[in-house]
Amino acid sequence: MTNEQREALRAAMERIQAFNEYCEANEYTDTGEAWTILGEAHDAIEALFTPTKEREPVAYYVLHIWGDVEPQLHGPFDCEADRDSVAKSVRAADEDDIPGGIYPAEIDKHGALQVDTYSGAFFDEE
Repeated sequence: MTNEQREALRAAMERIQAFNEYCEANEYTDTGEAWTILGEAHDAIEALFTPTKEREPVAYYVLHIWGDVEPQLHGPFDCEADRDSVAKSVRAADEDDIPGGIYPAEIDKHGALQVDTYSGAFFDEE
């Protein structure tokens, strides 16, 4: 477990503990809100232990860094093929002396963002 995962787990557990103490101190009986908070904590903890490659993306994007300085986001796209087609179009339209960086990005159902890289050969493929 990474330090980041430990900290996120600790923060989720502290939130659950604080909510529990609040409920006890105020004789809180709204179980609907309790289940919502516990569900959110569960989802956050589950996301920590789900390897990124096993997460199912719900949105696909192309991140283009013009001149490796200014970011531009393209998307969302419904599938990888649509995203990759746009990435190739963006590369073809980039006429700068030094082409900007173009990266595939995905967001999963937990809201986690993953930015990857295209190989140089990807842009040479027809």
